[in-house]
Amino acid sequence: MTTLIDIRLPHMGSVERAVITTWHKTPGDKVALDEPLLDVSTDKVDTEVGSPREGTLVEILAHPDQEVPVGELIARFAPLDASDAEIAAALGAATQAPEAPAPSVHSPAQQSPEPAPQANAPHAAPSAAPPVSALAPSQDLDGLSLVLRAALCHVADTLATDQVTPPPTSPLVRRMAKEAGIDLRAVRGTGRGGRVTRDDVRAHLEAATASKEPQASGEQALPTAIPPTERTLPTTAPPTPTPAPATSATGSAVPRPEGYEAVPCEEVSLTPARKAIAAHMVASVSTAPQLTAQVDVDFTRLAAARAEVNADRARQGRDKLSYLPFIARALVAVIAEHPDINATFTDTHLLRWRTVNLGIAVDVEAGLYVPVVRDAQRLSLDGMGEVIADLAQRTRERRLTAADLQGGTITISNSGSVGGVISTPILTRPQVASLGVPAVVRQPVAVTGENGEEYIAIRPVARLGLTFDHRAMDGSAALRALMALQRALQDWPAEAYR
Repeated sequence: MTTLIDIRLPHMGSVERAVITTWHKTPGDKVALDEPLLDVSTDKVDTEVGSPREGTLVEILAHPDQEVPVGELIARFAPLDASDAEIAAALGAATQAPEAPAPSVHSPAQQSPEPAPQANAPHAAPSAAPPVSALAPSQDLDGLSLVLRAALCHVADTLATDQVTPPPTSPLVRRMAKEAGIDLRAVRGTGRGGRVTRDDVRAHLEAATASKEPQASGEQALPTAIPPTERTLPTTAPPTPTPAPATSATGSAVPRPEGYEAVPCEEVSLTPARKAIAAHMVASVSTAPQLTAQVDVDFTRLAAARAEVNADRARQGRDKLSYLPFIARALVAVIAEHPDINATFTDTHLLRWRTVNLGIAVDVEAGLYVPVVRDAQRLSLDGMGEVIADLAQRTRERRLTAADLQGGTITISNSGSVGGVISTPILTRPQVASLGVPAVVRQPVAVTGENGEEYIAIRPVARLGLTFDHRAMDGSAALRALMALQRALQDWPAEAYR
């Protein structure tokens, strides 16, 4: 019997779990290396996963809608050199392997099958919705409150339409809707074919929140819906309701910090992306002792070089370059002399990466994403600008793939894009350095003339900050790397970076 190849869910940047969405192959199909194998949905992206190996798919172990951690076994391949007989045997073994122990022939469950649930059993769902006219006093409803009678009539009118198939969507959107308590059948889908997207769920939630009106004290509202598991019409007195969770003084079940119970606030549900970002930030500062070194950089020469480059690009009908590609190009050159900032720290080694996969933090409404410029040391200034612009555009349009977010070796956090003048970024695990780039602002600085005289001048200045893992390097080493970057930018030799 041939030895099967284990296929595991690959790592996708900082993502720790993913929901299997679709398999593109079925058992018996031959699969080439990097050929699309399955689709997954994560907290950050819905993406296609290519096959990490080649061979014949013989068994699928993780099925659609199943959430699995990265590294989990999801399938098995027969190797390419396996014979047809060996593949058939592996397929047969996979087909015959039971997912759960089957009951024996003499199982008591088979000898004495339990009776089918009756229509009035506590959890039995009615086979058809009774008409409103059927809810007559003869059903012993006279003793019920007017509120309950109205609710039962509402249920009877809506049960017939309650079996509508939920609209098409992804497992991630279904999970978002479940966490927010939203019925997807009530959400208008704007995606292709009426598909419900994450934006649709957020819009529905915002509209529902905006339409809520505070009820007067003591007023009891009629219920507009009853969960499906509670819709069996009672023939006797209604059951005792389950006690509601304890609430704060404001009437909310969301816990408040001590001393803030009576302070009014707005409760904003966290999105899955925001929860994931929060978890990664806590893990980063909990793992690595982080410090930030800072230097002021005079951008006078670089500003002149940038103006010249952009004039050329304008004549060619191309977009202008911001300062970011210039800074990125200079950082890559500095890494060649200070490789410890392009590394990963382990308990026994410092892994100096031989390529620069430059992460560029992009801030969008859904959160902060860090797509990666791969092999950045091979790019010219123009090439760097084009790749950064493309990644930023695809981030805003939510077209990133999992591959775009993984494998970064050092990161640039560009707070200057929103006007920040000081930047102390948090490290992106498992990197040991992150460069904070604030806005370039005009300010007075002390300048020394050619003859040693000093005077005050107005110059474009930015205070760059290098956050570093103190386990991987001392502060002096980090500062030397940052000062090398300072010199490269202040003495910009444009011809060296074209």
